[in-house]
Amino acid sequence: MKKSIFAAFKIEKLNLMKRLFYVVVITATYIMNVSAQKLEDGIMQLENENYGDAMKTFIKLNVMDPKNTIYQYYIGEVNYALENYEGARTAFNKGLEVSSKCDACRVGLAKLDLDNGNFQEAKKQIDAALKGNSKNHFIHALAGDAYLKSKNPRAIDALPLLVKARDIDPSVAKYWIKLGDAYFLNNDLGNAMNSYETAVKKDKNDPETYVKMARIWSSSKQYDLAN
Repeated sequence: MKKSIFAAFKIEKLNLMKRLFYVVVITATYIMNVSAQKLEDGIMQLENENYGDAMKTFIKLNVMDPKNTIYQYYIGEVNYALENYEGARTAFNKGLEVSSKCDACRVGLAKLDLDNGNFQEAKKQIDAALKGNSKNHFIHALAGDAYLKSKNPRAIDALPLLVKARDIDPSVAKYWIKLGDAYFLNNDLGNAMNSYETAVKKDKNDPETYVKMARIWSSSKQYDLAN
């Protein structure tokens, strides 16, 4: 009798543990999905220059999960867009304090170094960010964009990084757009146009790409008229 009661107790305990495990897994999955969605929302707000809402989104996410350094990176990016460069540096450094593996934060610091003309220091930061990330298209794209969008643009340095990001994941339209921007800045209009045309095939809903293509058509027409 005692043995059967004990056995039943063990079974009930195991069932309870299983139920708790499933609850934990489902809750964690839900939180991850919500965080991913909110991160996408924040990135869209940032890209649409809705900086106030973007900052609120990233700060809220950082409070929910302070160990995820990507939120500090994007807080830094919002500050950078607002020309609060010290605020950007503080956020990037905070990300690295949480984890030395915040490679996006290293790229953020590199962009600030590029702005200040500290090219060697910027290269060190970018090289450190790329180390161990040979197959990480996101980090390569960030590094290329840092060279491209700094106050002292360096298209020649941006190109190989953006080519690598594009090669790792050619399905991302934004990588083709960034690559087109780098080619355009490097006065390679043919490759710029090819990149933009590919971007349009992958995302027909980005009006800015059509504007960039029109700019090249206009430049080419003026060149033809001049000759």
